[in-house]
Amino acid sequence: MAQFPPDSTMEKALEQREPSLPGLSRREQLEIIKVEKNLNSLGFFTPTHKGLDARKSKTITITREERGRRIQARATIFPSPDHGLPTTADQDKYFAFQKIVTDLKKKTGQVSNPIGFTTYQLLKILGINASGKNYEEISQWLERMTLTGIRSENMVYFAGRKVFAKDVFHVFERVVQVGQQMPDGRNADQNYVWLSEWQLENLNSNYVLPVDLHSYRQLRSSIAKALVPLLQIWFYASQRRPVEKRYGELCQQLNIRRWPHLSKIKENFAPAVDELKALEFLEDWSVQRTADKTDFKLILIAGARFGKEPRTDRALFYNPRFDSMLKLMVERGVREDRARHVLLNVPEDQAVEDQIEWGDHLIASAPRGKFFNPAGFYVYLIQDNIQPPPTFESSRKRAERQQAAAARTVEQHREGQWESAYRDYEDRALVDYLHHRYPNLEEELASVRAALLAEFDSAQLWPEETRREVALQLLKKRVRGQAPVLSFDEFCRQAKLFSS
Repeated sequence: MAQFPPDSTMEKALEQREPSLPGLSRREQLEIIKVEKNLNSLGFFTPTHKGLDARKSKTITITREERGRRIQARATIFPSPDHGLPTTADQDKYFAFQKIVTDLKKKTGQVSNPIGFTTYQLLKILGINASGKNYEEISQWLERMTLTGIRSENMVYFAGRKVFAKDVFHVFERVVQVGQQMPDGRNADQNYVWLSEWQLENLNSNYVLPVDLHSYRQLRSSIAKALVPLLQIWFYASQRRPVEKRYGELCQQLNIRRWPHLSKIKENFAPAVDELKALEFLEDWSVQRTADKTDFKLILIAGARFGKEPRTDRALFYNPRFDSMLKLMVERGVREDRARHVLLNVPEDQAVEDQIEWGDHLIASAPRGKFFNPAGFYVYLIQDNIQPPPTFESSRKRAERQQAAAARTVEQHREGQWESAYRDYEDRALVDYLHHRYPNLEEELASVRAALLAEFDSAQLWPEETRREVALQLLKKRVRGQAPVLSFDEFCRQAKLFSS
């Protein structure tokens, strides 16, 4: 059972003040969260439905192309005996948790363990009542996310290292709930989650999917909820063209019953599709027999949310840089579907354009006939994230260097203007001080000129105006340390202050 120790009284006080936590209205700003991509593509969360055996493990198998070879990848989700498989109800809470993570990354630039939050905070994001029952569900969710295992056979992806792993993983490596003991011995003042290594690496490598949490919260069908992140991946890969999915494979991924009759398939998916159409995730759909007559296939047509032109409410679902990189690869002979597959697994901060330019340079400078498969070479550079040497100057680096040089020139010009202005100020200040110190300044200047003539015979040949100017500069030099003249830094500071 969830514990509510004395140090959670603040949460209970909040619960009493605001027993109901409604969701956002349609007029409020969208809540775009960025969820880790891998977890939401391997079927970790299962739609809740009648007949679901939550105590039984489930396996998802896919086939992908890697370096010209077809590789079968498999993930097995092992449920906790006490908690069962994670369902779309757990996905709701995971997405709410990802909002906390998204906000944290915006603030600090990096996600690190542990991540702290209150149960009340999570319930508020979910837009549900802060009741004792819901507190208990959050407690159970934290345990389920920690205890559920994933056995990956080339399925779990580490975006930083760009490798598919063969190992056993968890999503949450560790959880300390409010009131439980922290590693340093103190009692936790809130819930703390330690994300697994692969989750941290992928989040910090921007291997993420944008999800509109506001629209997601309006869904009621568990199948619709499970499809949202998958639709994001599929339509992004197809460039918003219709997507075909074999019914049997989709049932395996969603862990739902496979019906043999077309009418039953439509009946099973219709409520989910209707919701997705209403929220513009889908425009339309149909179910047809596959060409080999062994299965059915679902044909899904992208809704306005995935439209070609970026709109305010789908800005984060549109990536013009992706289209630009895709165009560069296709122009170099890479098949469009192959290029999409490669680019979908590229972290946002990977300098793909630099790698393509470096590939251009290597191919152009190689002996004729050296590269028999230039398209495959570009794929290799990007897929394995091979970095150009520091000595290679791409057009991006060249532009950055030129911009930096221009900025330095502007800054040097600005500094020269300040130095010139300071010299004028200093000269005026010294002359003012000389007038103050020597009420009869001309007599003092005459005395200095006489000393000059006595010391330097050549001064007899100088024009009188020159002898006076030299005498004035000698007097300025004599009083420079005594005159109340601002330093250069103080002069600049005051000048900027009065000019702002």
